[in-house]
Amino acid sequence: MPHVARYSLDGVRLPSVSTITNVLQKSGLERWYRKHGFEECDRLSGIARDRGTAVATMFEEFRKTGKKPRSKFHEIVLGEWLKWGEGWKGVTLVPEPHLVNTVDGYHGSPDLVFYDGEKWAVGDDKCKGRFADYGLLMNEHGYAMCNMIHDIETDELKPVPWKIPLDDIFFWSYTPETGKMYPHHHKFDPAVYEDFLQCRRMWELNKIAEKYFKENAIVLPEESNEAK
Repeated sequence: MPHVARYSLDGVRLPSVSTITNVLQKSGLERWYRKHGFEECDRLSGIARDRGTAVATMFEEFRKTGKKPRSKFHEIVLGEWLKWGEGWKGVTLVPEPHLVNTVDGYHGSPDLVFYDGEKWAVGDDKCKGRFADYGLLMNEHGYAMCNMIHDIETDELKPVPWKIPLDDIFFWSYTPETGKMYPHHHKFDPAVYEDFLQCRRMWELNKIAEKYFKENAIVLPEESNEAK
C-alpha cells in the first residue's frame, strides 16, 4: 500500500506522523554534518536511504508474491527476518496500513502491523547502522495510538481491529555490511506519546508563526537619492 502524503479529514488537512516529529531540534545530526563534512554525510545518508528503500521493496515483494531476492545481502536480511518471526506462519501481516488518529488529528503509515496469535504489535524495518532516534520512537507511538484505518481504494475510515494503544513496538535493524538482524522491543510509554503530542502542538504553533510572518512582514520602501 503506498504512503499517503496528504490527507484531510472533514475538510481539515492533517499532518503526518513524520511531519509532526520533524519539528524536533536535530542538533546531533548537525554536529555530525559539521564533523564529517556535508558532502560525505550526504553521501552516507544517500547510501543508507537507498539501502533502506531496497530492503523495503524486497520485503514488500516477498510479502505479496513469496519471491526470494537475488542479491546475497537481501537473501541474508530476509532469512534473518523469517528466522526471528519463525517464518511468520499463521501471523496476520498488515504492511504499510494508512492509519488515522481522529482524536488528536494526524495520520501516517508504519512499515508493519502484525498479529502473532496473541497480541498485535507495530514495527519498523530499519536497514541502517543507527536506529536510536527518539523521533522514530515517537513516530511508532503515534502509530500505536491511531484509532482508524483508511481504505485508500474506497476512501473509507474503519476502526482498527486492535486495542488502542498497541502495547508492543519493534524496530528491526540490520548491520549494513552483513545483513545480520537485531530486533529491538519497546513497550508503549504514555510519556513518549505525550512528547509526540507536544510536537503536534509545536507543529500548530509553527503554522501560526509562519502565517503571522506572511501577513505582517513588511518590505521597507527604497529611499530616493534625495532622501538620502
